[in-house]
Amino acid sequence: LAKKHNYDIKHETFYRGGVEPIRASKTVTTVYDLVREKFTPNWHGFTAKQLSLDRSDAVICISKTTADDLQNYYRVDPNKISAIYLGVSDRFLYKTNPEIEREDRQQLLYVGGRDGYKDFRTLVIAFSQSNLLRDNFKVLVFGTKFNDGELKLMNDLKVLNSFTNTTGGDNALIAAYRASVALVITSIYEGFGLTVLEAMNAGCSVVSTR
Repeated sequence: LAKKHNYDIKHETFYRGGVEPIRASKTVTTVYDLVREKFTPNWHGFTAKQLSLDRSDAVICISKTTADDLQNYYRVDPNKISAIYLGVSDRFLYKTNPEIEREDRQQLLYVGGRDGYKDFRTLVIAFSQSNLLRDNFKVLVFGTKFNDGELKLMNDLKVLNSFTNTTGGDNALIAAYRASVALVITSIYEGFGLTVLEAMNAGCSVVSTR
């Protein structure tokens, strides 16, 4: 189908350097973050990304931060860039007064990836060093299973029994937000930070890095 038709708009959500077999009058590229540029200097896709940006008639960035970062790493006409922010489903929206119910919650929540710049290790260490947290709270980690390094760290710091791992779809995630006093974000860089909006909509406080 792509080879048979001419389209008005081609929207690239990843970077193929303009080699997609889709013929279109205009090309739009969306850039979510500059994680690879900041943390994976040997990434193989820089050239394809620059070619995609060169061939694009418009570039969508999901935040002002991403738009600024993009211009620091690539040659791109700032007049082509628009910041269009992400949003979350109304399913996350808490309908009652969350402040009253939060007082009785004894769970902290961590959501998403934990490797590299996500810096999950900081949460484990900080939790282990706080008598207040150790004596009063548990941590629910929503995402992939703990790896051997994480389990060893938690065991060495004597907090293994305080951390629980789970996963699931949107309903499970929404329930986790609503059962937690706060979402903890230790990441040192985000293009946007979608979990912040999810937590705020679900009536869960947010504790994060800058």
